[in-house]
Amino acid sequence: MSPDDARSALHDIRRLQGAIVDGHLRHSFTPRHLLPGMAAALLLFTSFDLQGGWGIAARTAACVVFAVTPALVVTPPVQRDVTRADLVLALSWVAGVLGGFVAFRVITVALGLPFPATVAALATIVAGLAAYPAIRRARRRRCHRELRARPANAFFDEILHAPARLPILASLTAATGVEAGFLRDLVGIDDAGLRRELSFLFQAGYVRVHERQGLHHSHTYVQLTPWGRHSFACHVAALEDLVTVAAPHGGSRQGPPASSKAAPAA
Repeated sequence: MSPDDARSALHDIRRLQGAIVDGHLRHSFTPRHLLPGMAAALLLFTSFDLQGGWGIAARTAACVVFAVTPALVVTPPVQRDVTRADLVLALSWVAGVLGGFVAFRVITVALGLPFPATVAALATIVAGLAAYPAIRRARRRRCHRELRARPANAFFDEILHAPARLPILASLTAATGVEAGFLRDLVGIDDAGLRRELSFLFQAGYVRVHERQGLHHSHTYVQLTPWGRHSFACHVAALEDLVTVAAPHGGSRQGPPASSKAAPAA
């Protein structure tokens, strides 16, 4: 493999990984997924302005919304395991919302505004939604940073050195599982070709396939095995070494080849 071929392969790998990350954020990390939780928080906060049975009814409704929200989330085409960093981000978000509500409540009471809890709740929701793009960007940066982790060794894997297999594994590295139809469209392969390559990779121990029941029908998800993830990382490291060694001698040009597709915008 020439340095230019290695650079082209690396560019396509990064493009596909970026598409998977964007798919994860687009389907699983958007404001519309926060709206039920925000509505429940609004009911809970405003209940402090309500007396007697109305306050109890508002708090009960908030608990019901919190409970049914997970069942309303559509099965995403890209799945990722919840990591410690994800939990820290979520807890930071919750702490920010609660802290914002307390701060706004103090301000509204000091100003003598009517219905201080309701006004503080609305201000908190608006501030939270305004800060959400920054949280989303932080999530994207963390996902891409995880993909840059380099293994201790590097080697070319002949099994992966195939036109369709490398894109498939490149897509799977950015997620815990990818829905088969989403993977097929992203890689640009037909159903028969995808089944053939997945069958080969499954027999070689690189991927596993499982079914997950959605709201209306089951979905087929593909995920890397630990060996498949390690082998792909070592293969990418070997490609990077080839490009790095060739660069000081002028053997290859910098940047992606002109024929490669442009990486998706962040």
